[in-house]
Amino acid sequence: SVPEEVVESVGGAVQARQVGRLSVVGSNKVTGPIIESFYEGFIARLDRHLKSGFPYLLGSRPSAADFAILGQLHPMIALDKETSHITRNLSNRVCSYYSLATD
Repeated sequence: SVPEEVVESVGGAVQARQVGRLSVVGSNKVTGPIIESFYEGFIARLDRHLKSGFPYLLGSRPSAADFAILGQLHPMIALDKETSHITRNLSNRVCSYYSLATD
């Protein structure tokens, strides 16, 4: 087991590095609205696809494409309360797809 002071020290350093990089690789005042708009459009398109009768992206069974998208949806649905709320408001169907595929 790793001593708590090591976890806190390393965790603090990693957090500072990641937060410091947000303006370069993440959301900022310019990119934030673009990222949000893209995400909302993606969820809408995925919802339409699932609504048309396809349980997965490429048919009746999950494919590598599903796992790639599920990897991106995981933090948005399962880890971050704000984006989880946004996603549920946009599409319960996409949330059900996530739950079914990760079950």
